[in-house]
Amino acid sequence: WNFFFPIAVSFSRDSRFLAVNLLKQDRKAPEMLAISPTVMLLDAQAGRVLKAMRNLNEYSRAADISPDGSMLLSGSYSGGAKLWALDGRLLGRLNGAGTALDSVAFSRDGTRILATGEAGQTFLLDPDGNVLRSYLAKTWHAPAALSWDNKLIARFISRSVAADSGERFIRIEETESGKVLSEFPVKPPVRTLIFDPSGKYLIWPGGIWDIAAGALKKSLGENYSAAVSSVGAILA
Repeated sequence: WNFFFPIAVSFSRDSRFLAVNLLKQDRKAPEMLAISPTVMLLDAQAGRVLKAMRNLNEYSRAADISPDGSMLLSGSYSGGAKLWALDGRLLGRLNGAGTALDSVAFSRDGTRILATGEAGQTFLLDPDGNVLRSYLAKTWHAPAALSWDNKLIARFISRSVAADSGERFIRIEETESGKVLSEFPVKPPVRTLIFDPSGKYLIWPGGIWDIAAGALKKSLGENYSAAVSSVGAILA
């Protein structure tokens, strides 16, 4: 038997479902770890597995559930993403990104998909897989975030290939025009970027940035990650 451990989880907007990406460990060789090609869909209340979406040999480390709760999006190391019905039917492939994907996420209204690649690329796609904009951050595993109204994008950027060395900063820009609204230096690690529901602030593990003022609103100290609830409560 092999052992499986969660590597990433994502709730549906109504908290009914949970998508889980798995890390596989070989029982006979515990030091051997591999990302599983299977994404599990669970009933979040009962903890019961509803479906297993298998990507064949396209190992998946990211997934998200659409805002209306009807589809699951999985990103793979093959450079594409897949859309699934919650009953396990494959609805289609989104091949626009063309690189190994670290994260995939629907926008709040479901009209956009934000994907990040392991070599620092960030892609903004439509639900058909067409790339609307692409960015290069010059770092590995660079987080990005889209505001709730899709008007702003925030990216972590490093002047070095290593995310934890060299000059590092966060850039906030308008999605359509590319106009830079803010750019400020940060200390690692920066594993997550999140816009608050109002769109006035950007949160990362080290602080809260006031976008309109272009200034730090509050320092959060040294944290590994951060999260924001739908009512704007911050956990770091």
